[in-house]
Amino acid sequence: MDLQEQIIGLLREQQRKPLRFQKMLYRLPEADAGDVAAVLSALLESGVIESAGHKRYILAEEGNLLTGKIAGNEKGFAFLRCENREADIFLAAKNLHGALHNDTVVVRIFDDKETGRSSRRRRKRGDNRHGRHREEKLAESHQEGTVVKVLERANERIVGVLVSGGKTAFVTPDERKLGTDIYIPAKFLHKAKVGDKVVVQILAWAQKGRSPEGKIIEVLGKEQTPGVDMMSIIRQYDLPLEFPEGVLAEADRVAVIREEDKVGREDWRSVVTCTIDGDDAKDLDDAISLESLGDGGWELGVHIADVGHYVPIRSQLDREAHNRATSVYLPDRVIPMLPTQLSNDVCSLNAGVDRLALSCIMEIDSSGKVVKHRIAETVVNVDRRLSYSLLNRALVDREKSVIAENPDWYPRWQMMEQLAAVLREKKRGRGALDFNFPETKILFHEDGTVKDVVKRTTSVAENIIEEFMILANETVAQDFHRKKIPFLYRIHEKPDSEKILGLEQTIGPWGYTIRKNKDGEITPKAIGNLLKKAAGKREEKLVQILALRSMKHARYSTEALGHFGLASKYYSHFTSPIRRYPDLAIHRVIKDYLHGGNRGEDVLAKLQNRMSEYAVQSSLREKVAEDSERDAVKAKCCLYMSDHIGEVYDGTISGVTGYGFYVELENTVEGLVHVNSLIDDHYDFIENEMLLRGSRTYREYRLGDPVEIQVKYVDMERKLIDFIIND
Repeated sequence: MDLQEQIIGLLREQQRKPLRFQKMLYRLPEADAGDVAAVLSALLESGVIESAGHKRYILAEEGNLLTGKIAGNEKGFAFLRCENREADIFLAAKNLHGALHNDTVVVRIFDDKETGRSSRRRRKRGDNRHGRHREEKLAESHQEGTVVKVLERANERIVGVLVSGGKTAFVTPDERKLGTDIYIPAKFLHKAKVGDKVVVQILAWAQKGRSPEGKIIEVLGKEQTPGVDMMSIIRQYDLPLEFPEGVLAEADRVAVIREEDKVGREDWRSVVTCTIDGDDAKDLDDAISLESLGDGGWELGVHIADVGHYVPIRSQLDREAHNRATSVYLPDRVIPMLPTQLSNDVCSLNAGVDRLALSCIMEIDSSGKVVKHRIAETVVNVDRRLSYSLLNRALVDREKSVIAENPDWYPRWQMMEQLAAVLREKKRGRGALDFNFPETKILFHEDGTVKDVVKRTTSVAENIIEEFMILANETVAQDFHRKKIPFLYRIHEKPDSEKILGLEQTIGPWGYTIRKNKDGEITPKAIGNLLKKAAGKREEKLVQILALRSMKHARYSTEALGHFGLASKYYSHFTSPIRRYPDLAIHRVIKDYLHGGNRGEDVLAKLQNRMSEYAVQSSLREKVAEDSERDAVKAKCCLYMSDHIGEVYDGTISGVTGYGFYVELENTVEGLVHVNSLIDDHYDFIENEMLLRGSRTYREYRLGDPVEIQVKYVDMERKLIDFIIND
């Protein structure tokens, strides 16, 4: 047991009582006082322990102290969210003490007496007689706390709009959850004008009622200037646009296929293979081969670009890929994980050229079960690049011209469709979930301006590739779990019981129940049955959203904890090493094993530590990518709708709240009809029926109702759209 574990053990033995430094030394006779002090300092810095007075220490978890992240609100208050705790802690604006949205902090939980005094003060002021503010209502329904220490700042740089200039200059952040403007001294305006979108470097954090202070380090331009919206998001999320020169130079050196690289690999160049991607895809990291077996089964080959061959561990390329951890797909550009010399060229499985691959070859029986498989380093030469649109014209539209022009390929496409259908049915049979939310696709003019916003639909061709990739990911994960080699898994843990209880309480009044198994546990099938029951009904989307919110977020882990959404016991990300670092990481593990490596306790211990670090980094960067991509789509939707103010659209009520209802248009754009705009009556929110009802006219606006709306206003900064009913 190391010194840190001994100290934590001693503090735990105290059972919520502080332990003095001298007594700690007495109970650790072999420890050096300097070493103990250093460990205590590190534990204090990380928030594991807290000071309880002069040289007295207590475990944070036992001193009414919690460590977590701030979830801010534009009104100024916030919540503390802890990884292993369901209920959030309410933090009044006065108790944030300079902490901002996404900061990692230590919070002290108020005891009942402190909360009681706060409530009595509110009653004494007469707030109950005149209607309590939202903040006070939240305080009464949550545990309260106060920030005692900020462990890690998340907002060193902030993107926003300069709203005032001169001696009292302020920037309003794009991220409204920060809940505060940033004060800019006149000497740090750097020629920015009111209305400019700017990047601010924080110089001093908020304290004692004063706003944070910063300096403008970049002027992006006016809000409506083409490209400023995307550049704002890129800066806000600190996305790396350029590769360092050393990384590019290294990419140039390694981006060559040599004949000696092909030696010792299985040669698949004579086997018919193809890629299937979108029309504009450039990084083609997966190809497939499919042959029919005599017993009604198939041999499926999933051939993945051998990126690990070109990106050695600890190289400059590797460090940069690790830092990025994923490619980011914004509506008008891709910010790649790897330089284009690799992602679009030597690692891309382009048709007609030899490429190095790592292949998972699976023998599948007629029921969709993998009865035999192997993983091998291979050489492939893709016969043809296929697009989703071409396959859909053949398999969905049954276009005679496409079928006639592809007499050798069409039977193969039909075989792909048949196998995918078998795999999909097998997956559904075990309870895999399909929320089927429509995605948004942004179409552009040649000059980069938004041409249209349309609904992206999943096609038969996309389903074929999805089923084949899922099967390969499952097969690889199960293989290396059985080998007991440290690995990186893609996990989606089962929902917490508290969230399922909340879901049941919300959907119960509509006649929905969730049946648990004999052990009282929730299963994917139970959620799937709920979604099926709601399908086609007006509340379908809300049930889907509520069910999705009850789920945990998928992440990476060194433990094979299963994938709830896919109802899969073992799952990994193996199939996209060009754009995801976890895939590249496990490719290296696989390749080392194939070459006789990954043996011995010391080697496996180091590998385990490395995989643990990769899991954390990859999960964090994936969240950044998701958030930036979502904000970018919202920004483009707002930009498009800003040119359609006053126009009338048909839509469907997609959500109902006390302050109004949301309407989704056919093109997936969503806006809010605020209750204050419903001037024909006073409307009450009937929560258990998810509707607004007029107190005089009894007119109702109910979830799922079709409505005709008019576009009233677009808030580009907040990325919000206001609709009004078109009567």
